[in-house]
Amino acid sequence: MRVDNRPAQPSVAASTRTWKTPSGNVYTEPAPNAPLARGHGGDRVSDLQRRLNAAGFKPPLEVDGLLGPKTEAALQKLTGSKTFDAAAEATLARLQEAAPKSDGFEVGTKAPTLPEAPAVEVPSAVGRPPPSGSVAEKTLAIARGEVGTVDPRKVGADGRYEGWQKLQTIFEKTTGWRPSDKEIQASSQPQNKSWCGIFAAHVLQEAGVNVKWDLTKGKMTGDVDHVLQPAFKDWRTAKAERQAFESSIRPGDVITLSGKLNHHAIVTSVNPDGTVNTIDGNKPHIGEGKHKLSDVTSYYRPRDNKAPEPVPTPAGASNVEGGQSSPSTNKSISTQFHVATPTPPSAEAMKEPVDLSGDKAARMKALSTFTQLDSKVSEDSDTNACAAASVVAGAAIEGGNEGIKKLIQVIEDRGNKTVERRADGRGWKEGMYIEGWDKLPGIKDRAARGTLTKQDLADLKTIVYRQLRQVEKDIGATSTNSTIDVDAVRNYLNTDVKFFGVDRPLKAMFDNMNVKLVDIDGNGTADHFVLMFNDGTGKGENAVYDPWPTRSGNQINRNQADLLWYHHAVKNAVR
Repeated sequence: MRVDNRPAQPSVAASTRTWKTPSGNVYTEPAPNAPLARGHGGDRVSDLQRRLNAAGFKPPLEVDGLLGPKTEAALQKLTGSKTFDAAAEATLARLQEAAPKSDGFEVGTKAPTLPEAPAVEVPSAVGRPPPSGSVAEKTLAIARGEVGTVDPRKVGADGRYEGWQKLQTIFEKTTGWRPSDKEIQASSQPQNKSWCGIFAAHVLQEAGVNVKWDLTKGKMTGDVDHVLQPAFKDWRTAKAERQAFESSIRPGDVITLSGKLNHHAIVTSVNPDGTVNTIDGNKPHIGEGKHKLSDVTSYYRPRDNKAPEPVPTPAGASNVEGGQSSPSTNKSISTQFHVATPTPPSAEAMKEPVDLSGDKAARMKALSTFTQLDSKVSEDSDTNACAAASVVAGAAIEGGNEGIKKLIQVIEDRGNKTVERRADGRGWKEGMYIEGWDKLPGIKDRAARGTLTKQDLADLKTIVYRQLRQVEKDIGATSTNSTIDVDAVRNYLNTDVKFFGVDRPLKAMFDNMNVKLVDIDGNGTADHFVLMFNDGTGKGENAVYDPWPTRSGNQINRNQADLLWYHHAVKNAVR
C-alpha cells in the first residue's frame, strides 16, 4: 500500500453570489445556516418574502430575493425582529398557521378574459402603423414629443434633475395628488410611487381620452378597455389563446409587463421577431424601450375618441375644454358656499348624540352638521383645524364607531406630546401635554357603547390638530400658522399602531377617500382642507365633506355641479 505524504492542497471555497441593484446597493448570499438580515440575497430571502406575504403582510412584498428596508420592516412588523433567526422563524410559522387561507381568487374579482374570440385568426399588427387620424396616432405623436423631458440622470438649470416640475404636474393632473416640491425634488419616485403607468395615462389624457390613474389600486380607470392575458383553461387550447392575445396588441396600446415592477409602456410598433417597440416612463427617464410580447400580461386600449359627457355648469362658471366647467375668476369656494362669520354651536347643542351605527348614508347624515368649530372657539384648534376635522370625519364616515376606535388607537400611539404657538406668533414651542387628553378614556368608552356626542368629535378634532402640529415639527415641515403641512397629514394617516395585528388602521380607511388642500378664496393659495370620498352611489369621488360652516348648513355636499368648485380648486392631496 502506497502512502502519499505530500501536503494536501487547500480547498477552494465556493465564491459567494452577489446581486447589485441599479441604485448601487449590493446584496450577498448568506452562509447556509446564518440568520437572514438586511443586505442578504438569494433563494432563502425569496422564501422569506413569500412567507411574510402568506402571514398576511399588506401590501404584499415584491418577491425579488433581496432583503432590503421593506422586507426588514415587514419582518420586524410581524415577528418583532429585524433578523430572521430561530425565534423569528417560530413566530412567523405561528402567524402563517393562523392566517386565512385563499384559493387564489379574491371575492368579487372576475377571471381574466379576452374579448369575444372571433371565428377567424386575430389579425396581427406587425409592421402596421396606427390608422390616420386615430386616437392611437395622436397618442404616439404626443408620447414621442415627451421623450427626454423628464430625466433624473441629468441636472437642470436650477440644480435639480431635469423635468421635476413637469413630473410634479403629471402626478397632479393624472392622479389628483400633487407631491410637494420637497419630495419630488428629492426623488423622481415620490412616496416610492413608480410612474410608468401614470405617464401612460398622462399621454392618453393629452390625446383626448377620459382616463385617470387610481393610486390606491395601481391601475388606469376611465374610457379604456383593460384586456387581461388569457387564463389557463386547457393545455390543448392554451397556446392558441396566448397567440391570439399577443396578435391583438397594436400601436397605441398601453401594455403591462411581467416582472417585479409590473411595468407599463406605450406600444409604438409591433415587430416580426415577437417584440414591441415602446415609449416608457420611469426608465428612470421618459425614453424608448423594447419588450417581448411573451412578457405582456395585459393591455389598456381607449374605447373610442368621444369626449367626456358635459357636466352641468354651476352658476357663474364658464365652459372649458372637454365639457368640464370651472369657477370664473370672480368666484370662490368661500363666497359660493361658506358662511363668512359663523356662529359656533352652543355648549348644550354639543351634548347631542351622534349615531354612527347605521350604514354609510346614515353616518353621513350624522356628520352633516359636524364642523371644525365648537362651542369654545380658539384660534389654534378651531379656526385652523380643517385638516384635523377632515381626519375625524373620514374615520366616522368610512368606519362608524369602529373607525373612531381605530382613530383613538392612532391618537394613543402618537401620545400626548404637543407643541404650542409662540407668543410672538412665529412658529411653535414644546408644550406640556394636549388639552383634553384626559377625556380620551370616556370617548373611548362611548365609542364602544355607540353613545358618542358632538362634543366627543370636537375633542378628538382638537387632539388630532395638536398632534398634527407635533408631526410637522418632527418631520421638519415648513408651513404657515393657518394651514397644516400636507406631508404632516400624510404621515399621520400612515401611522403604524403598536397593537399586534393592526396594520396602519387610518390608511386602510383613507385609501377609499382623500384629504385635499384647496384654494378656498380663488387667489392661487392653497389654504383649506376638505375630504373627498365616494358616497356609495356611483364611481369616484362624488361627495365632499367641508369642515368650515356652509351656507346650506350641511357639511356634506353631493351635488355634482357644486363638486366642480372643489375639484378645480385642489392644489394638493394627501393620498
